[in-house]
Amino acid sequence: MLSGGGDRADWIRNLRGDPSAQLRLGGPRELRADLPGTVAVTARFVFDPAEDLLARRLLAKKYEGWREGEQLSSWAATSLVVAFDLPDLHAAGGHVTGTNESPGPQGNACVNTIGFEFPAR
Repeated sequence: MLSGGGDRADWIRNLRGDPSAQLRLGGPRELRADLPGTVAVTARFVFDPAEDLLARRLLAKKYEGWREGEQLSSWAATSLVVAFDLPDLHAAGGHVTGTNESPGPQGNACVNTIGFEFPAR
């Protein structure tokens, strides 16, 4: 994810205090741990130059139609990059159920939803 507000954004300040978070993948925007697709994640601020550039390019491509050889927008070039590390799905007894690809900007395919299944607790 990119934070255009950098360290000023409330969600960034919260993650700096506690990197544990719940991430909702697909489905309704409501965030509750009991809903399918809600996964416990750990936030990580990206400092590796290669990972940083990859994240910026992927998000710029998806949301702004960026193409190789073009200059990144101010948002894509200067925002704070945050990664969310997923748990080891297999160790947790879960598995990926599939992806849902749809046309993004400029007709590029974008993965919008990744499904996860975990055994009932």
